[in-house]
Amino acid sequence: MATDANNKIYPLAFAVVDSKSTETWGWFLACIRRYVTGQSKLCVISNRHPGIQAVFKDTNRDFLQTPITEHRYCLRHVCSNVNSGWNNETLKNLV
Repeated sequence: MATDANNKIYPLAFAVVDSKSTETWGWFLACIRRYVTGQSKLCVISNRHPGIQAVFKDTNRDFLQTPITEHRYCLRHVCSNVNSGWNNETLKNLV
């Protein structure tokens, strides 16, 4: 997704795949790099899905070669995981 000049969210790309896996995430992210953006640097913000994490750990993937790609976790997903995963009000309030 991205935001337009009116600060409205719009989708950049989506795919229909058999499953969420390292292979399908790798393919999808490579397509983003090739067909959607010409940016010299790219930051991907995602949840902590194991398939996405595996793509960014695999240094042999073309997606991670220059131009540089950064991977960061979505704060909304992190907060949601803390709120649903722990029964500690102090911790939830800190997040």
